[in-house]
Amino acid sequence: MSENPKPVRAGLVTLLTLVLTFGVTAAATAASHTAYSDPGYYTVAGVQYQNQAMIYTEDVSHLAKALTQIKAPSQAVSSGTVGTLGRLFHSNGSLQCSGTYAYNSGTLPAGVNHTSWSCAVYQQDAWYSKGTTKAWNGGGYTEWFTFQSRNQNS
Repeated sequence: MSENPKPVRAGLVTLLTLVLTFGVTAAATAASHTAYSDPGYYTVAGVQYQNQAMIYTEDVSHLAKALTQIKAPSQAVSSGTVGTLGRLFHSNGSLQCSGTYAYNSGTLPAGVNHTSWSCAVYQQDAWYSKGTTKAWNGGGYTEWFTFQSRNQNS
């Protein structure tokens, strides 16, 4: 009389499926990190703005890049009114890289962020973000720095 190996095989397949599913999920969720600066507030040409920096890193690829965002919390602004520049700094304070200014290409609704990224660096280290933003003042742009994000490891 032979034994039926199907229950054992089915149990192993189920166990393997659970291990792979939870292992991959855990690896995917632990791989990336973000940290924000405190928001900054300023007024240009009667419009109140809020700006903020963010650092994004990944453990496995050692990716690091910086994001800068600006919004007008209480009113919409027209095309070309605001610009953002992402800047990535090494934890020792040296500027690693900078993006280019990106301006809003259409009306930016009240409370909606306009954002831009810096370049990307693939290097294991500690980084932070401190960007710049611009807002149209009627005759040119007024530029403001964001606060610095906390350090983030890649």
